[in-house]
Amino acid sequence: MQKLGDYIKEYSVRNRFNEDIPVYSVTNSQGFCRDYFGKEVASGNKKTYKIVPRHAFAYNPSRINVGSVDYQHCEDKVIVSPLYNVFTVNENIIPEYLYYYLKSPSTIKRIKTVASGSVRNNLKLSMLCEFPIEVPSISKQKKILNIMREIRFSIDCRKNELEQLDNLIKARFVEMFEEKNIDEDTIDNVASFCSRGKSPKYVSESKLKVVNQACIYWDKLKFENVKYNEETYDGDRILSHNDLLICSTGTGTLGRCNIFRSPDDSRYMADSHVTIVRLNDRVLPEVFKVWFERPRTQEKLYSDCVSGSTNQIELSKEKLKTMSIPVPPIEQQNQFAIFVAQVDKSKFAIQKSLEKTQQLFDSLMQEYFG
Repeated sequence: MQKLGDYIKEYSVRNRFNEDIPVYSVTNSQGFCRDYFGKEVASGNKKTYKIVPRHAFAYNPSRINVGSVDYQHCEDKVIVSPLYNVFTVNENIIPEYLYYYLKSPSTIKRIKTVASGSVRNNLKLSMLCEFPIEVPSISKQKKILNIMREIRFSIDCRKNELEQLDNLIKARFVEMFEEKNIDEDTIDNVASFCSRGKSPKYVSESKLKVVNQACIYWDKLKFENVKYNEETYDGDRILSHNDLLICSTGTGTLGRCNIFRSPDDSRYMADSHVTIVRLNDRVLPEVFKVWFERPRTQEKLYSDCVSGSTNQIELSKEKLKTMSIPVPPIEQQNQFAIFVAQVDKSKFAIQKSLEKTQQLFDSLMQEYFG
């Protein structure tokens, strides 16, 4: 084990001639990406921005604790905000190998520990230089990277397959229901809404499970994120099979929706930040979900049914009730539901394969970079 500082060196060249160099940011999910801050920043004075040559690293000291770090492999050189730390690596370590080390769970945990307590949890470059790292020979680094690339490729392929199947369902919806002179009605006439209730107190001893916004995603309900409620609860918010669950607050979460189908025999309820829509026999949940997910529906939802400030937006249940939803003949809805069920079987098999591949990837990250 050696210090990371033996392999990296600060790179502090500024764009002092205000050259027209692409402006990039570094996020935890996309790594280096363009136009994250908007055009107005990119068109301003960029003399103080830092240059990042190809294969150099950059990170925001207050965001590296969530994984916002990457090496620049997009262009010959880019520029980033003056807030970023930029460093290069020497010939004894492959940039991609160091990238995996910095993104590994054990390194992220160390970053959080070291940065904790400093101003805004900043991680200075001098702190990063003290991190221990095991650097094998270049030939072994290449072998490890070939393995990691192959597994990441498999993961990406499976994710792409899932996305294509989702698009297939959406295309089938358009084919069957859009621009077909389908009757419409308000949501209030095809569904009932459960009362908002009070936020439950979470205690681990209870058997009553609580679905919150962290559980609701378009592709699935993540039951591993459920909380537990004390034995006293609001019975009106106990969930039933085929209830539609809609995130009703929060930037980035509001409007997400999925169908509740219990994975076990436990009792489930939804907390106060989840809107429960219980359909009658006129609209099937599969039809509602795909319709609700459409961009035009989401745009109307945000324009007509959402209120509040930027940081505290909220979905109005009363306004949601007035939205119009297509109500096709039930025979066509049944055909669509059967099609969705068939596609979901394929998605389930791919998802299981994806989870196993992801587990392999995680275990190798621990073995090589833990």
